[in-house]
Amino acid sequence: MGLALFKCILPAVSAISFVAPGAFALKKYLQAEGFLYMFTMVFQILHHLCECPGLSIIFCFLGEDLLKYYSTYLLILSVFATIVNLTKFSRVRKLTLYITGGTVFSVRIYQTPEGFGVYSPPLIIASALLLYSWGRHMCSTKTLYPEKNVWIRTILPALIFGILSFALIFCFQDSLNYGFVHSLHHVSLAASIYFFLRMTEDGDKPTSNEKFCGCGKLSMVVCCC
Repeated sequence: MGLALFKCILPAVSAISFVAPGAFALKKYLQAEGFLYMFTMVFQILHHLCECPGLSIIFCFLGEDLLKYYSTYLLILSVFATIVNLTKFSRVRKLTLYITGGTVFSVRIYQTPEGFGVYSPPLIIASALLLYSWGRHMCSTKTLYPEKNVWIRTILPALIFGILSFALIFCFQDSLNYGFVHSLHHVSLAASIYFFLRMTEDGDKPTSNEKFCGCGKLSMVVCCC
């Protein structure tokens, strides 16, 4: 009983690590990405707590299948959006790619929510878009992009954490070490996303008319902070 609780509670706790990239994205005025990471955290927590014996009655109110689907879907979409956000495309094109990719991936994940085949297409598509964007930028400027120090300080750590994250769940994770290894997967992936966000451009700062928080009565209801 204790081992079963450990295998689901530890991954649920480690999913809180997605708060870091979520808060950092919001700080950079990347609202779409920030809320995406936050929703990923919420559904990861609910999904793992739903698998806990004794706690499933409380946390499976949305249904185990639905929680499993959305926890996988949002995780994949978060990775896809993070890579696409590194491109030199305009903000409108990036958001269009988020919606298009999210719609296509949702069908694939619904068919098979597990396995490396679920993760590989989004990773390949996002990487291809990134290479195309950076290659076109380097051809037009005739310079290396990103700069050498960015590759060393930001991209290299992000790649290491990202590769480690997927290696853990596909190469080392089993029924015995699930709780510990899957938790490391969450933390490593959150760290990878955080490092990638460091090299992204800030979003447009909202004007006073676009802010939820103002002086009206509605703002007192809408604002959470």
